[in-house]
Amino acid sequence: MRCLGMLRTRLPDASPRPRSDPIPGGCIQAGTVHLHPMPRTSRKSCFTLLEVLVAATVLAMSVVFTMSIVGTARGQVLRAERRWARAHNLAQAAEYCLLAGPKATAVPDDLLPQGYSVVCELREVTDLPEEALEPINGWRLGEFVIQVKDPNGNVAGETRVRKLVREEDLE
Repeated sequence: MRCLGMLRTRLPDASPRPRSDPIPGGCIQAGTVHLHPMPRTSRKSCFTLLEVLVAATVLAMSVVFTMSIVGTARGQVLRAERRWARAHNLAQAAEYCLLAGPKATAVPDDLLPQGYSVVCELREVTDLPEEALEPINGWRLGEFVIQVKDPNGNVAGETRVRKLVREEDLE
């Protein structure tokens, strides 16, 4: 009989084991015992309940942190988009008022979102030195005050632009 084993042990001659009572995981051959590794059938490799609970807690915390980061980023993107939209609407209104002049009537419908309106007012600049207030060749410094109002009538944005205008436009 041939046995393959990891450990080879010699039994004492005084008390040999009979062949009918073999050593578990081994075999006997002429007073020599060959021990084989025990098969792992008696104990399965499993996780304990505590290990599973710890893993589930770590997973849940990582999901919560990831969702909070995503939610924060989404909120920042939405706020930035709203700021950009207000600035864009104000820039569009200012460009229209400066190009159309102080006597412009209605703003085109497709210039601003539905329900928004523009108030454009031309004022005379008075905070300059006396010699700068005099008209030069019929031109004076004026200040356009441009407001964009939302559908509720609240001011969504305001800007002031100083520009040389004809003297008769200020009257």
